[in-house]
Amino acid sequence: MPDVELWDRWRAGDQRAGKALFERHAPAVLRFFRAKVPESAEDLTQEVFMRFLRAAAIETAPRAFLFGIARNVMRETFKRRRPDFDDSITAVADVDAASSTHLRARRSLLTALQVLPFDLQVTIELHYWEGFTSEELAAVLGISASSARTRLTVARERLRASLSKRFPKRPASDFDDLERWAAMLRDSVK
Repeated sequence: MPDVELWDRWRAGDQRAGKALFERHAPAVLRFFRAKVPESAEDLTQEVFMRFLRAAAIETAPRAFLFGIARNVMRETFKRRRPDFDDSITAVADVDAASSTHLRARRSLLTALQVLPFDLQVTIELHYWEGFTSEELAAVLGISASSARTRLTVARERLRASLSKRFPKRPASDFDDLERWAAMLRDSVK
């Protein structure tokens, strides 16, 4: 059965048609994502098919339409990871492609965090990994919100210094985006 007919049936509630479309195209969409973000490939593939189902109309061949959605999902993912992402000039490796070089860098990043005093490390982890506010940090650390903000400032400065020591050839400004660095660290310990 042609893809367009399967899509129409799926939108009308025929789950078997949806399963047939998924089985037909999911392996290729999954490969598309695995080449770029292997750790998120399955989730992103599911997102593509959900958007495909919700589409009001298919403007091109269904397979091309699916990969158009996949491209957009990938761009959105890269933009979340790196707000200055520009698909015309930024390489996948610059965003966070998995490679042995990146794995070594992640280990160095984790070491940079781990050399901080425990309270500073916990402050960084809770703020950047778990999204804790100053008030929440204060409750966890048993200090005032003002002291928590000060501790976070000190922790950031110490982490930047630790990162500069671990990556001496990188300009200090590379460490200004601690959210990105923290996300890389968080991903390395999962």
